[in-house]
Amino acid sequence: FDRGFLQEADAFFQDIRSINGVDSMVSATSIQKLKRKGLSVSSRPYLKFDTDEAVEESRNILRGDSTLIGSFITRDRRYVCPYAFIDPEIFDSPKRDQLISEIEEVADNSELKNVLSGIPYIRTKYVETIGGELLLFLSLSILLITTVLLLTYRNFWGVILPQIAVILSLIWILGFMGGTGQGI
Repeated sequence: FDRGFLQEADAFFQDIRSINGVDSMVSATSIQKLKRKGLSVSSRPYLKFDTDEAVEESRNILRGDSTLIGSFITRDRRYVCPYAFIDPEIFDSPKRDQLISEIEEVADNSELKNVLSGIPYIRTKYVETIGGELLLFLSLSILLITTVLLLTYRNFWGVILPQIAVILSLIWILGFMGGTGQGI
């Protein structure tokens, strides 16, 4: 409940909201409290942070109304948790990786301490990790197979012919996966 922090957090959330591919964003600094008045409904922000008095008023309101606590504001009331919704059309496409990269860039340029999470982010990081580790494990397995074949056959052709069979099999499998549009 610091005015400067809330203003900086709101600006950070607006920067993410403005990225192409972010469908919408909901945060404690933007969510509205709805109140029914007769047949009409009025709204006002849950958190007002334009003056110190407004911040104090928001703090008092949240003491009695814990709607945001645990979902948009952590229970210790030290962190805010926004939710960014990405365009469903790019959820499972390569554009998702570009969007995650842009969000990371905005987060890195921010002065705020932040943590990114969510299924699109985790999927992107998972694919990056698997890609890097695939090369490592493929290299190690070729080295291991070569060593075992060398110890077993003690012959140049006894090592090369099985390796050629394994490499051709991998090329066929990966080529088939690529031809059918399947990723790893």
